[in-house]
Amino acid sequence: MADVASFCALRASLGPIWAAALMTIGDFVLAAIVMLIGRNSEPGTEIDQAFDIRKAAIESLQVDARELKVTVDTLGQGIQEAKDSIVGFLHNPLDAAVQDLLIPAATSIIGEFRSKKD
Repeated sequence: MADVASFCALRASLGPIWAAALMTIGDFVLAAIVMLIGRNSEPGTEIDQAFDIRKAAIESLQVDARELKVTVDTLGQGIQEAKDSIVGFLHNPLDAAVQDLLIPAATSIIGEFRSKKD
């Protein structure tokens, strides 16, 4: 706003072209002063803390990504096993029934007989 006000004040006495040129030179001088001040200043401890926080955040994201990959891989294996089970049941329904129902039932019955003997 100060730039616009200065331009309007200078335009009345110098004309619009010279007022714009003088304001441009003033802006460049101000920018050079700010650059010199910035170049001579040293970063504080805040920048080190910011880098440490950034590093911790990246490490946390990498750990989360690894955990997500393991979860997705496990889910994929579960889906593949379910698919294989369904395909096996469709191709040989009696074999699948024997494996899934009869064998565990027989194992349980044999275990019961053994426990009664002891």
